[in-house]
Amino acid sequence: MRQDITARQAGILCFLMMLSSKILALPSLLYKDVGYFAMIIFLMLLSMEVLFLFVFIKLKEKYINLSFFDILSKFLGKIITKIIYFLFFVYFLIAVVHLIYDNFIYLREAIFENAKIEKFLLIFLPIICALSYKGLNSLARTAEFFYIFIVFGFICCLVLGASSISQFTLPIFENLSITTILNTSFKNIFWFGDFIFFLMIIDKIKVKNGFGKTIMNYVWLCFVVLLIFYFIFYQVYKNTSFMHNNAITDIIAFTNQVENIEKLNLIALLVVMFIIFYQGGVLFYCLNESFSKICTYTNKIQNYILFVLGTIIVFLLFFYSSQKIHLYLANYGKYLGLLIFLILPIYLIFQINFDKNKKIYNKKVKK
Repeated sequence: MRQDITARQAGILCFLMMLSSKILALPSLLYKDVGYFAMIIFLMLLSMEVLFLFVFIKLKEKYINLSFFDILSKFLGKIITKIIYFLFFVYFLIAVVHLIYDNFIYLREAIFENAKIEKFLLIFLPIICALSYKGLNSLARTAEFFYIFIVFGFICCLVLGASSISQFTLPIFENLSITTILNTSFKNIFWFGDFIFFLMIIDKIKVKNGFGKTIMNYVWLCFVVLLIFYFIFYQVYKNTSFMHNNAITDIIAFTNQVENIEKLNLIALLVVMFIIFYQGGVLFYCLNESFSKICTYTNKIQNYILFVLGTIIVFLLFFYSSQKIHLYLANYGKYLGLLIFLILPIYLIFQINFDKNKKIYNKKVKK
Protein backbone atom coordinates (compact mmCIF):
# COMPACT_ATOMS: atom_id res chain seq x y z
CA MET A 1 0.00 0.00 0.00
CA ARG A 2 1.43 3.39 -1.02
CA GLN A 3 1.54 6.16 1.53
CA ASP A 4 0.70 9.01 -0.86
CA ILE A 5 0.01 12.48 0.45
CA THR A 6 -1.60 15.50 -1.19
CA ALA A 7 0.19 18.69 -2.17
CA ARG A 8 -1.60 20.48 0.69
CA GLN A 9 -0.31 17.95 3.21
CA ALA A 10 3.21 18.22 1.78
CA GLY A 11 2.99 22.01 2.06
CA ILE A 12 1.88 21.78 5.69
CA LEU A 13 4.80 19.47 6.51
CA CYS A 14 7.15 21.95 4.81
CA PHE A 15 5.65 24.78 6.87
CA LEU A 16 6.11 22.93 10.15
CA MET A 17 9.64 21.75 9.38
CA MET A 18 10.72 25.20 8.26
CA LEU A 19 9.25 26.87 11.34
CA SER A 20 10.24 24.48 14.10
CA SER A 21 14.02 24.73 14.00
CA LYS A 22 14.18 28.53 13.88
CA ILE A 23 12.10 29.83 16.79
CA LEU A 24 14.20 28.95 19.84
CA ALA A 25 17.97 29.42 19.93
CA LEU A 26 18.79 30.52 16.37
CA PRO A 27 17.81 34.23 16.69
CA SER A 28 20.18 34.73 19.64
CA LEU A 29 22.98 32.70 18.04
CA LEU A 30 22.88 34.80 14.88
CA TYR A 31 22.76 38.07 16.82
CA LYS A 32 25.69 37.03 18.99
CA ASP A 33 27.91 36.75 15.91
CA VAL A 34 26.92 39.70 13.76
CA GLY A 35 24.47 41.93 15.66
CA TYR A 36 21.70 43.40 13.53
CA PHE A 37 23.24 41.87 10.43
CA ALA A 38 21.61 38.71 11.75
CA MET A 39 18.40 39.79 10.04
CA ILE A 40 20.14 40.06 6.68
CA ILE A 41 21.92 36.72 7.07
CA PHE A 42 18.68 35.08 8.12
CA LEU A 43 16.90 36.49 5.07
CA MET A 44 19.71 35.32 2.79
CA LEU A 45 19.86 31.76 4.15
CA LEU A 46 16.08 31.44 4.32
CA SER A 47 15.80 32.55 0.69
CA MET A 48 18.41 29.97 -0.30
CA GLU A 49 16.46 27.28 1.54
CA VAL A 50 13.24 28.20 -0.29
CA LEU A 51 15.08 28.29 -3.62
CA PHE A 52 16.32 24.74 -3.13
CA LEU A 53 12.82 23.53 -2.26
CA PHE A 54 11.73 25.01 -5.59
CA VAL A 55 14.49 22.91 -7.22
CA PHE A 56 13.17 19.80 -5.46
CA ILE A 57 9.68 20.52 -6.77
CA LYS A 58 11.05 20.82 -10.31
CA LEU A 59 12.81 17.50 -9.79
CA LYS A 60 9.47 15.98 -8.84
CA GLU A 61 7.85 17.41 -11.96
CA LYS A 62 10.51 15.85 -14.20
CA TYR A 63 10.71 12.42 -12.55
CA ILE A 64 7.14 12.14 -11.39
CA ASN A 65 6.93 8.76 -9.69
CA LEU A 66 10.57 7.90 -9.14
CA SER A 67 12.02 7.96 -5.64
CA PHE A 68 15.06 10.12 -5.02
CA PHE A 69 17.10 6.96 -4.58
CA ASP A 70 16.04 5.81 -8.06
CA ILE A 71 16.87 9.21 -9.57
CA LEU A 72 20.35 9.32 -8.08
CA SER A 73 21.03 5.67 -8.90
CA LYS A 74 20.15 6.31 -12.52
CA PHE A 75 22.84 8.96 -12.91
CA LEU A 76 25.40 8.31 -10.15
CA GLY A 77 25.16 4.58 -9.59
CA LYS A 78 24.02 2.74 -6.48
CA ILE A 79 27.32 2.90 -4.57
CA ILE A 80 27.57 6.70 -4.66
CA THR A 81 23.84 6.96 -4.01
CA LYS A 82 24.16 4.83 -0.87
CA ILE A 83 27.01 7.06 0.33
CA ILE A 84 24.76 10.09 -0.13
CA TYR A 85 21.95 8.32 1.71
CA PHE A 86 24.35 7.56 4.54
CA LEU A 87 24.99 11.32 4.81
CA PHE A 88 21.22 11.81 4.89
CA PHE A 89 20.97 9.28 7.70
CA VAL A 90 23.68 11.08 9.71
CA TYR A 91 21.93 14.40 9.17
CA PHE A 92 18.52 13.13 10.27
CA LEU A 93 20.02 11.49 13.37
CA ILE A 94 21.83 14.69 14.37
CA ALA A 95 18.67 16.68 13.65
CA VAL A 96 16.67 14.44 16.04
CA VAL A 97 19.33 14.86 18.74
CA HIS A 98 19.35 18.62 18.20
CA LEU A 99 15.55 18.68 18.40
CA ILE A 100 15.64 16.82 21.71
CA TYR A 101 18.35 19.04 23.17
CA ASP A 102 16.82 22.41 22.26
CA ASN A 103 13.30 21.51 23.25
CA PHE A 104 14.14 19.67 26.46
CA ILE A 105 16.10 22.72 27.65
CA TYR A 106 13.21 24.95 26.61
CA LEU A 107 10.50 22.87 28.25
CA ARG A 108 12.56 22.44 31.41
CA GLU A 109 12.92 26.20 31.77
CA ALA A 110 9.29 26.88 30.83
CA ILE A 111 7.59 24.19 32.94
CA PHE A 112 9.72 22.44 35.54
CA GLU A 113 13.38 23.27 36.07
CA ASN A 114 14.07 19.98 37.88
CA ALA A 115 12.74 17.83 35.04
CA LYS A 116 14.82 14.81 34.10
CA ILE A 117 15.85 13.95 30.57
CA GLU A 118 14.84 10.31 31.10
CA LYS A 119 11.18 11.28 31.55
CA PHE A 120 11.28 13.53 28.51
CA LEU A 121 12.71 10.77 26.33
CA LEU A 122 10.19 8.29 27.74
CA ILE A 123 7.36 10.53 26.51
CA PHE A 124 8.85 12.02 23.37
CA LEU A 125 10.41 9.02 21.61
CA PRO A 126 7.36 6.68 21.75
CA ILE A 127 5.10 9.42 20.35
CA ILE A 128 7.32 10.28 17.38
CA CYS A 129 7.86 6.57 16.74
CA ALA A 130 4.09 6.02 16.66
CA LEU A 131 3.54 9.03 14.38
CA SER A 132 6.13 7.90 11.85
CA TYR A 133 5.70 4.12 12.09
CA LYS A 134 2.09 4.31 10.92
CA GLY A 135 3.32 5.84 7.68
CA LEU A 136 3.57 9.18 5.97
CA ASN A 137 -0.12 9.42 5.18
CA SER A 138 -1.18 9.12 8.82
CA LEU A 139 1.50 11.59 9.91
CA ALA A 140 0.46 14.12 7.26
CA ARG A 141 -3.25 13.84 8.04
CA THR A 142 -2.63 14.39 11.74
CA ALA A 143 -0.44 17.42 11.00
CA GLU A 144 -3.12 18.73 8.66
CA PHE A 145 -5.69 18.64 11.46
CA PHE A 146 -3.55 20.54 13.98
CA TYR A 147 -2.00 22.95 11.48
CA ILE A 148 -4.57 25.70 11.96
CA PHE A 149 -4.11 25.65 15.75
CA ILE A 150 -0.33 25.94 15.38
CA VAL A 151 -0.60 28.87 12.97
CA PHE A 152 -3.15 30.61 15.17
CA GLY A 153 -0.98 30.18 18.28
CA PHE A 154 2.14 31.43 16.51
CA ILE A 155 0.34 34.50 15.15
CA CYS A 156 -0.91 35.22 18.69
CA CYS A 157 2.73 35.21 19.84
CA LEU A 158 3.60 37.68 17.06
CA VAL A 159 0.76 40.01 18.02
CA LEU A 160 1.63 39.88 21.72
CA GLY A 161 5.30 40.41 20.94
CA ALA A 162 4.55 43.43 18.75
CA SER A 163 2.37 44.91 21.52
CA SER A 164 5.32 44.89 23.91
CA ILE A 165 7.51 47.06 21.67
CA SER A 166 7.57 50.48 23.25
CA GLN A 167 9.32 52.20 20.36
CA PHE A 168 10.41 51.03 16.96
CA THR A 169 14.01 51.92 16.23
CA LEU A 170 16.07 51.53 13.11
CA PRO A 171 18.83 48.98 13.55
CA ILE A 172 22.42 50.21 13.67
CA PHE A 173 24.56 48.12 11.34
CA GLU A 174 28.12 47.98 12.53
CA ASN A 175 30.89 47.68 10.00
CA LEU A 176 31.38 44.01 9.25
CA SER A 177 33.59 42.46 6.64
CA ILE A 178 32.18 40.28 3.91
CA THR A 179 34.35 37.49 5.30
CA THR A 180 32.62 37.70 8.68
CA ILE A 181 29.18 37.64 7.11
CA LEU A 182 30.05 34.65 4.90
CA ASN A 183 31.68 32.77 7.81
CA THR A 184 28.62 33.33 9.98
CA SER A 185 26.33 32.15 7.18
CA PHE A 186 28.44 29.04 6.68
CA LYS A 187 28.61 28.35 10.42
CA ASN A 188 24.82 28.37 10.75
CA ILE A 189 23.93 26.55 7.54
CA PHE A 190 22.86 23.44 9.47
CA TRP A 191 19.70 25.26 10.62
CA PHE A 192 18.59 25.77 7.02
CA GLY A 193 18.33 22.24 5.71
CA ASP A 194 14.78 21.53 6.77
CA PHE A 195 13.55 20.74 3.27
CA ILE A 196 15.94 17.82 2.79
CA PHE A 197 13.10 15.65 4.12
CA PHE A 198 11.23 16.51 0.90
CA LEU A 199 13.65 14.33 -1.06
CA MET A 200 12.75 11.34 1.12
CA ILE A 201 9.04 11.68 0.31
CA ILE A 202 9.32 12.99 -3.24
CA ASP A 203 7.76 9.89 -4.82
CA LYS A 204 4.84 9.90 -2.37
CA ILE A 205 3.40 13.30 -3.25
CA LYS A 206 0.37 13.21 -5.53
CA VAL A 207 0.87 15.25 -8.67
CA LYS A 208 -1.99 17.42 -9.84
CA ASN A 209 -2.07 20.69 -11.73
CA GLY A 210 -0.58 23.40 -9.54
CA PHE A 211 0.77 21.03 -6.90
CA GLY A 212 4.05 22.97 -6.73
CA LYS A 213 2.23 26.26 -6.29
CA THR A 214 0.17 24.75 -3.47
CA ILE A 215 3.30 23.67 -1.62
CA MET A 216 5.05 27.00 -2.16
CA ASN A 217 2.04 28.93 -0.83
CA TYR A 218 2.55 27.33 2.58
CA VAL A 219 6.28 27.92 2.38
CA TRP A 220 5.89 31.60 1.53
CA LEU A 221 3.49 32.00 4.44
CA CYS A 222 6.10 30.53 6.76
CA PHE A 223 8.76 32.74 5.14
CA VAL A 224 6.77 35.89 5.95
CA VAL A 225 5.81 34.99 9.52
CA LEU A 226 9.42 34.03 10.32
CA LEU A 227 10.73 37.36 9.06
CA ILE A 228 8.11 39.17 11.16
CA PHE A 229 9.04 37.00 14.15
CA TYR A 230 12.75 37.84 13.89
CA PHE A 231 12.06 41.53 13.34
CA ILE A 232 9.85 41.72 16.44
CA PHE A 233 12.32 39.72 18.53
CA TYR A 234 15.21 42.03 17.67
CA GLN A 235 12.99 45.09 18.27
CA VAL A 236 11.99 43.82 21.71
CA TYR A 237 15.49 42.94 22.94
CA LYS A 238 17.76 44.99 20.71
CA ASN A 239 21.36 44.77 22.00
CA THR A 240 20.52 42.05 24.53
CA SER A 241 19.09 39.67 21.90
CA PHE A 242 22.06 37.33 22.25
CA MET A 243 21.03 36.53 25.84
CA HIS A 244 17.62 35.05 25.02
CA ASN A 245 17.76 31.46 23.77
CA ASN A 246 14.02 30.75 23.97
CA ALA A 247 12.83 33.29 21.43
CA ILE A 248 9.24 32.04 21.07
CA THR A 249 8.56 32.59 24.79
CA ASP A 250 10.87 35.55 25.33
CA ILE A 251 9.16 37.53 22.57
CA ILE A 252 6.02 37.90 24.73
CA ALA A 253 7.79 38.37 28.07
CA PHE A 254 7.17 42.13 28.25
CA THR A 255 3.63 42.30 26.94
CA ASN A 256 1.20 44.26 29.10
CA GLN A 257 -1.95 42.74 27.64
CA VAL A 258 -2.40 40.17 30.42
CA GLU A 259 -1.42 40.56 34.06
CA ASN A 260 -0.33 36.95 34.50
CA ILE A 261 2.43 36.33 31.95
CA GLU A 262 2.36 32.59 32.69
CA LYS A 263 -0.99 32.40 30.90
CA LEU A 264 0.61 33.82 27.77
CA ASN A 265 3.59 31.49 27.99
CA LEU A 266 1.14 28.63 27.63
CA ILE A 267 0.41 29.75 24.04
CA ALA A 268 4.07 29.58 23.05
CA LEU A 269 4.49 26.34 24.97
CA LEU A 270 1.64 24.62 23.11
CA VAL A 271 2.96 25.83 19.74
CA VAL A 272 6.38 24.37 20.48
CA MET A 273 5.02 21.08 21.82
CA PHE A 274 2.79 20.49 18.79
CA ILE A 275 5.56 21.36 16.34
CA ILE A 276 8.30 19.23 17.88
CA PHE A 277 6.22 16.06 17.77
CA TYR A 278 5.56 16.50 14.06
CA GLN A 279 9.16 17.42 13.33
CA GLY A 280 10.33 14.41 15.30
CA GLY A 281 7.86 12.17 13.45
CA VAL A 282 9.07 13.41 10.05
CA LEU A 283 12.73 12.99 11.04
CA PHE A 284 12.17 9.42 12.26
CA TYR A 285 10.29 8.61 9.06
CA CYS A 286 13.22 9.97 7.05
CA LEU A 287 15.67 8.00 9.19
CA ASN A 288 13.84 4.84 8.20
CA GLU A 289 13.63 5.84 4.53
CA SER A 290 17.36 6.56 4.29
CA PHE A 291 18.49 3.57 6.38
CA SER A 292 16.26 1.09 4.54
CA LYS A 293 17.91 2.05 1.25
CA ILE A 294 21.36 1.40 2.73
CA CYS A 295 20.51 -1.82 4.60
CA THR A 296 17.81 -3.68 2.72
CA TYR A 297 17.95 -6.80 4.89
CA THR A 298 16.45 -5.25 8.03
CA ASN A 299 12.79 -4.77 8.87
CA LYS A 300 10.93 -1.73 10.11
CA ILE A 301 10.69 -2.80 13.75
CA GLN A 302 14.42 -3.50 13.93
CA ASN A 303 15.12 -0.14 12.31
CA TYR A 304 13.06 1.80 14.83
CA ILE A 305 14.66 0.02 17.79
CA LEU A 306 18.05 0.96 16.32
CA PHE A 307 16.97 4.59 15.81
CA VAL A 308 15.74 4.95 19.38
CA LEU A 309 18.88 3.41 20.86
CA GLY A 310 21.13 5.42 18.54
CA THR A 311 19.36 8.68 19.40
CA ILE A 312 19.66 8.06 23.16
CA ILE A 313 23.32 7.05 22.94
CA VAL A 314 24.39 9.97 20.75
CA PHE A 315 22.42 12.45 22.84
CA LEU A 316 23.57 11.29 26.28
CA LEU A 317 27.18 10.51 25.44
CA PHE A 318 28.11 13.38 23.18
CA PHE A 319 25.82 16.33 23.78
CA TYR A 320 23.74 16.30 26.94
CA SER A 321 26.62 16.22 29.42
CA SER A 322 28.74 18.78 27.55
CA GLN A 323 25.80 21.04 26.56
CA LYS A 324 27.77 22.18 23.52
CA ILE A 325 25.59 20.93 20.71
CA HIS A 326 25.33 24.37 19.09
CA LEU A 327 29.11 24.63 19.14
CA TYR A 328 29.44 21.20 17.51
CA LEU A 329 26.91 22.13 14.83
CA ALA A 330 28.73 25.39 14.14
CA ASN A 331 32.15 23.71 13.94
CA TYR A 332 31.31 20.41 12.24
CA GLY A 333 27.66 20.42 11.17
CA LYS A 334 28.42 23.12 8.62
CA TYR A 335 30.48 20.68 6.53
CA LEU A 336 27.62 18.20 6.44
CA GLY A 337 25.35 21.08 5.53
CA LEU A 338 27.71 22.16 2.75
CA LEU A 339 27.49 18.71 1.14
CA ILE A 340 23.77 18.01 1.32
CA PHE A 341 22.23 21.51 1.57
CA LEU A 342 24.36 23.23 -1.07
CA ILE A 343 26.42 20.94 -3.29
CA LEU A 344 23.64 18.37 -3.79
CA PRO A 345 20.95 20.93 -4.76
CA ILE A 346 23.38 22.60 -7.19
CA TYR A 347 24.00 19.21 -8.79
CA LEU A 348 20.23 18.72 -9.07
CA ILE A 349 19.89 22.06 -10.84
CA PHE A 350 22.32 20.89 -13.49
CA GLN A 351 20.63 17.50 -13.62
CA ILE A 352 17.22 19.01 -14.29
CA ASN A 353 18.50 21.38 -16.96
CA PHE A 354 20.94 19.13 -18.80
CA ASP A 355 19.07 15.84 -18.84
CA LYS A 356 18.02 15.89 -22.50
CA ASN A 357 15.65 12.96 -22.18
CA LYS A 358 12.25 14.58 -22.59
CA LYS A 359 10.47 11.50 -21.33
CA ILE A 360 8.83 11.82 -17.96
CA TYR A 361 10.09 8.93 -15.90
CA ASN A 362 7.03 7.10 -14.63
CA LYS A 363 6.56 3.74 -13.06
CA LYS A 364 3.47 1.79 -12.24
CA VAL A 365 1.76 2.88 -9.08
CA LYS A 366 0.70 0.13 -6.74
CA LYS A 367 -2.95 0.31 -5.84
